[in-house]
Amino acid sequence: MIYTNKLVISAQNENELVNFLNEIGTEEQKIDFNRIKPITANADNEVEVMQEEWGCCSNAMEIQYEEDDYCIVMYFTTRGGNCEEIISKLSHIGKGYNIQFTYLYASDTIAERCGKIESYENDYTITDYEERTDSALECWCECWQEDMEMFVWDDEYETYILNDGEDDDDWE
Repeated sequence: MIYTNKLVISAQNENELVNFLNEIGTEEQKIDFNRIKPITANADNEVEVMQEEWGCCSNAMEIQYEEDDYCIVMYFTTRGGNCEEIISKLSHIGKGYNIQFTYLYASDTIAERCGKIESYENDYTITDYEERTDSALECWCECWQEDMEMFVWDDEYETYILNDGEDDDDWE
C-alpha cells in the first residue's frame, strides 16, 4: 500500500529553517528518514526494522518541495504505512529550532487510513480520521492534491467514488 504524505514545516527565521532542514535531509534527499531516525538492518530484516522504527517500509520517495519565506511544504510517498514514528522524532528535533509542523497522510484508497499530526511548542496532537467520512476525504484530497468536488458518496458500496458527471436517474 502506498501512502502520500504532506509535511508543512514553519520556522521563525531563515537560519532556523536552514539548520533544521540540514539536520533532516540533504540537497538530493530533502527528507531522509535515516538522518532523522537511523536504523541498522541487514537484508533479511530491513523491511521489518523500517516498519517498526519508521512506521513504514521505505524512505521518503517522489519528494515534491516548495519553499515560501520561512515555510516548506513537502509531498512524498511511503510504502506500507505513514511515517508517524519519523514525525514523532521530528517534533523532538524541531523543539531545538522553534519549528512548527503539520503532517497529513493518506493511503492510496480514497478516504481510508488518513490522519494528521500537528506540533504545538513542546507537544503534538494526533488525529486519525474515521474511514470514509468527509474529514477523511478532505485529508485524502489534500495529500493526493485532488479536488473534493471530484468525489461523490456511493450508497451501494458505502464509499467515495469519482464523480463521472452522470446521474443514476438517467438510467431509468
